[in-house]
Amino acid sequence: MKKIFTLLIALGLLTVADAQRGNKNRHPKVGVSISVGNNGIYQSNFAADRLLRQELARINFKYDRKIRQVRNNYFMFRFEKMRKIRRLEQMRQQEINRAYAKARITNNRYGNKHRRF
Repeated sequence: MKKIFTLLIALGLLTVADAQRGNKNRHPKVGVSISVGNNGIYQSNFAADRLLRQELARINFKYDRKIRQVRNNYFMFRFEKMRKIRRLEQMRQQEINRAYAKARITNNRYGNKHRRF
């Protein structure tokens, strides 16, 4: 009887915890990216924003994996790990900066600098 009662309480707690509201990302939010240019004309490029987000996700995934491999390497000394992780973080930041620069060039490539839509 005691085991059944404990099982029912545990099941109830799991049900209540799962029913709580939270950010479950079932439906990704779609946003609008609008910036005001130098002339006060609105600019928006959804495809470039999406490609930039994909590129940033790819870069972060690649460097997270490399950093995880360094952290899990038992044959490296602690200071060597720290130095290598610091270097990987710098390389990640450089690659992210290049991606942002490439996105800025792509946004203005086809003469959409002064378009309204």
